[in-house]
Amino acid sequence: MEDPPHRCPAEVRELDDLPSIETNSRQIHTVLYGKNINDYLFIDESVLISTNSGLFFFEDEEQLINNRRPKFIKYTEASGLSQDFINVLIPQNNDKVWISTTDGISSLDIGAKRAVSYKHVLNAADRNFNHNAGYMTSDSMLYFGSSTGVL
Repeated sequence: MEDPPHRCPAEVRELDDLPSIETNSRQIHTVLYGKNINDYLFIDESVLISTNSGLFFFEDEEQLINNRRPKFIKYTEASGLSQDFINVLIPQNNDKVWISTTDGISSLDIGAKRAVSYKHVLNAADRNFNHNAGYMTSDSMLYFGSSTGVL
């Protein structure tokens, strides 16, 4: 299946004066202050964190913890996801992650920094996926739990 047309890739941002949390005499500065974390995924030295307002990609997990202004990429509906509220992250390999949202399925090509929505291939009734309801089998078959059953 050929990838559908996509939007412009997300932009890399640098953070200014972030709130911090004191933990074991280290300050963890976070762009996630005040956001609900729905899922997270470590791939090599990178971290993906899904929230109700998009997907945050940190290329270097040490920078996330130790740097006052960690660099990140934020993926949203505007940058190609099917919706901003992300429920599940499922790694296919070190470069591709499958994502379920409250309005469809997307994929993220980490190397290309490109998100693609597949919600246009689903019926509207089948696009509302549930939190933590996703699985990939050993033969790479994907299963996602939705409000109407398993897809």
